[in-house]
Amino acid sequence: MTGIVQRDEAIKAGAEGSITVAVLGRKLVIPPDNKSIAELAPKENARLRSALEPNDKDLIIIGFGKDPGRALAGALAAVLSLQNA
Repeated sequence: MTGIVQRDEAIKAGAEGSITVAVLGRKLVIPPDNKSIAELAPKENARLRSALEPNDKDLIIIGFGKDPGRALAGALAAVLSLQNA
């Protein structure tokens, strides 16, 4: 998984983009190279862990944009694209 398909679907749905975060073991990482969020953005790592309490092999998809409704629609479209994967 690269997260590119999910980003593309989010944009098609009206978001400005999306970020896919995977949970591998005890680490939050960004595919495809699995860079650690703890190293890239420690505060965001803590916020995601606190708010979502993710488990191993979970995915977190965050849609973003100026319009909250479009960001949400993008995130949902990104999630739905996983059904075809």
